Amino acid sequence: MCREQRWIFLHAILRLGIFGKLLEPLLSSDERELILKALGRKKPIDASVDLSVIGRMDTCENLSGADLAALMNEAAMVALEEKLTSTESTSDAAPWTIKTTHFEQTVSKISPSVSDEV
Repeated sequence: MCREQRWIFLHAILRLGIFGKLLEPLLSSDERELILKALGRKKPIDASVDLSVIGRMDTCENLSGADLAALMNEAAMVALEEKLTSTESTSDAAPWTIKTTHFEQTVSKISPSVSDEV
């Protein structure tokens, strides 16, 4: 079996979960930024939000791609909840957006799935 075939075989076994959890290397801040941008493409993110700043936050350091997806979804829920419970007179047609404050509120709720020890 050549080297490439062994790698494909090993990757297939690990992907199936036979050996348990497959640990990927931690994401860099640039990778976190790219993932957040990809996740935010179809979300109503406010124009003032800089996803690169959010991706570089210390609290986002050990977050995986799935953790970042949870962060994005939770920030959207916080923004929507704020819109629905707002006592200001707003019309139903008024747009709601995810702001930086929503990400800041949410990041403390999301715990990294990868610990520092791992």
